[in-house]
Amino acid sequence: MVIERCLVRCGGALLAAVLGGCATVPPSPTVEQEGVLLEYLVVEQGRERGRLRLLITPDWLRVDNGVGGEGYWVVDRRQRRVYGVGRKEAVRSPRRLPEAPAPVAWSLQRSPSLALTQGRGGRAEHLRWRQEGVDCFEAVVLPQAVPWVRSALMEVRLLQTTVPWERDLAAPCGEALTADPLAPFREGVPLRLWNGAGQGWFLQDHRQGILFPPVVFSVEKQ
Repeated sequence: MVIERCLVRCGGALLAAVLGGCATVPPSPTVEQEGVLLEYLVVEQGRERGRLRLLITPDWLRVDNGVGGEGYWVVDRRQRRVYGVGRKEAVRSPRRLPEAPAPVAWSLQRSPSLALTQGRGGRAEHLRWRQEGVDCFEAVVLPQAVPWVRSALMEVRLLQTTVPWERDLAAPCGEALTADPLAPFREGVPLRLWNGAGQGWFLQDHRQGILFPPVVFSVEKQ
């Protein structure tokens, strides 16, 4: 299956963190890339905020925040370089993908999940992260997901410099998640991820074995 050019015109608030600097023409793939598409419904304060679409291969990552927005990110995963592309702006100078912070000690409760996972990588688990006896957030995850897909979600999280989860969660949860923002993604690929403040990611689309044309990961104006 090929994702056509019309798929890749998306963007939004997440882009703001990487735009800035001088125009550049970075490398991009020259052949089709086989990978995975994940699309999440993003909820904040109990209301739908938009869609987060991820196009993932072992070497490349594209992040579209919303549909019909103003831009997107392309990540050269091998070089750990991030490029911001705006609908009206030229490509902006890249920046390095931030390094992962050290993990924080969480109390993690596990139980089997009844979520349907046929074709999605095995049995799902229901996880609950706690700090000082307080429930911080929960997720239904696929712990046996392909490692380069799971690590792509962690890269997306590193790109988000301001996320309401830390801002809205009370101590000790907010403080712990600020120090360890990758905690929700270390255990697997989330099918659902939520907290008591009405925030969450909910998987809406998951496709494997997609052949992405090179234009999908191009950062030249299209």
